[in-house]
Amino acid sequence: GLSDRLPDISFHALWKAMQHDKKVIGGEVIGVWPTKIGEVVIRPLNKRLCQNWYDRLSTAKRSRSRAGGGRRSRSEVST
Repeated sequence: GLSDRLPDISFHALWKAMQHDKKVIGGEVIGVWPTKIGEVVIRPLNKRLCQNWYDRLSTAKRSRSRAGGGRRSRSEVST
């Protein structure tokens, strides 16, 4: 039931909202990254890399909208 759509907000607004998460320590957003079943790595989320990722997804979303692509199928999302 979770959304597979990118929220229609700016990265700045998203990052600001993330600052209220329980995993923020000393102003750093801490990520829990699965490496394999039963194992995770806990590391801070780099704001610049996160913004680059968000910007690429936002650009792709706008390109699909202009091209009439709309929503992608599950197989397209997973590849």
